[in-house]
Amino acid sequence: MKTLFKLAFLVGLGALVVKGLEAKKEWTGLTETELRTKLSDKIGDKVPDDKLEEISNKVVDKMRDTGRLADESGAAGAEA
Repeated sequence: MKTLFKLAFLVGLGALVVKGLEAKKEWTGLTETELRTKLSDKIGDKVPDDKLEEISNKVVDKMRDTGRLADESGAAGAEA
């Protein structure tokens, strides 16, 4: 019975890891404009505008520092 619980725990943990990686992939590669729009859609109705701008700036800076933010000009060139 303990083995069954351990197995169920490991399967659940694996599912959480996969879901987290999918969410990370969904946010990676966005342009700054797309990122700000997505943040506004997600939390815009829950926080005041000045706080939303502060949060957006921090998220954009962090994603730019880690290299997960796409270049605006590169995205525009790829669409054309």
